Order: sequence, then C-alpha cells, then structure tokens
Amino acid sequence: MEGPRRLGRCQGAFWMALVFDAGGLALLLAGLFVDVYFSDLLVYGGWMGLLFSLLWWVFWYVGNLEVPPEELQDDVGLEGKAKARDLPPSPLPPSAPERRSRVSAFIHSLDVHFLGPRSPAVIRWAPRAASASAASVSSSFSSFNSLEEHSA
Repeated sequence: MEGPRRLGRCQGAFWMALVFDAGGLALLLAGLFVDVYFSDLLVYGGWMGLLFSLLWWVFWYVGNLEVPPEELQDDVGLEGKAKARDLPPSPLPPSAPERRSRVSAFIHSLDVHFLGPRSPAVIRWAPRAASASAASVSSSFSSFNSLEEHSA
C-alpha cells in the first residue's frame, strides 16, 4: 500500500497527466523529425497534448493540497456573525398552479408586447389555416404518388 499513497489522493489526474505528456511529446517529436505532408498537424497536436498535460498536472497538485481543519473553521470571516441556523426560514416556493399562471401571464405580456393585441377572430382563424395548408400538402403528395405510379 506504500506505492499508491506516494502518488497522492488524485491518482487519476496523475496518470492522465503522464499519458498526455507522453502522447504530446510523441506527436511533437514525430511532427519535427518525420518527413510527412501533415507534420504541422502533428506539431500542433503535440503542443495541445502538452498544454492539456499541464492542466492535468494542476488538477493533481490542487487535489493533493492539504489544509489544516483550523483554517477551514472560519474560511470567509463569518466568526461571530449570525449563522445559517439562526436565520429565519426562507419563504416557500410558489406552488405549481401559481407558477403556471405566472408563466402564462408572462408569455401573454410578451405576445402583446411583440405582436400587438390580437382579436379573437385571428386566433380562431389560425388553426383553420394550418389545417387547410396541411390538406393541400397531403393532396399534393397524393398527386405526386399517382404520377409515380403512372410513370413506373
């Protein structure tokens, strides 16, 4: 058990950093020394691998920092002020029907603001227009299908 503890608590970040180091270095060296037409891609990929490797090394380092519990007691300077348990309870969130009515009122206000007031005749006419256009589309498809049958 001595071996894994030497790597720290964030062993996954350590191994990912090593993998990205090896992969980035391999791509970089291949791009520099192998004569292929896509060597620029290999060089850029190698630098990106090394960049992401640095990110994994930072994760590993930050994950292994140890802070004494005494420093965690008052981390934002709230010692002596009212604690969360001394505060009054927060108000309850609105119920589902109340939320629905608020949302529908908000949407209606947006409709009126952007589209202007609508008369009931316009609202009743819109679904009929949609069904009429759907009927014309279905009739076009049936005439198209009949043309295919005649041509075959």
